[in-house]
Amino acid sequence: LIGMQMDEQALIERLDRCLLNDEEMALGPQAWQSWSNPFKQDDETMLIA
Repeated sequence: LIGMQMDEQALIERLDRCLLNDEEMALGPQAWQSWSNPFKQDDETMLIA
């Protein structure tokens, strides 16, 4: 990422929080599908994008 006067450490920490930890990763795709999706889009939005 490029930017002026960015708090690099804060940005890295926020991005790292998006990653699965070892326990979550071990659950596998079947468990992941049961989790809510904060980025879910309806069909109309997906067609526009």
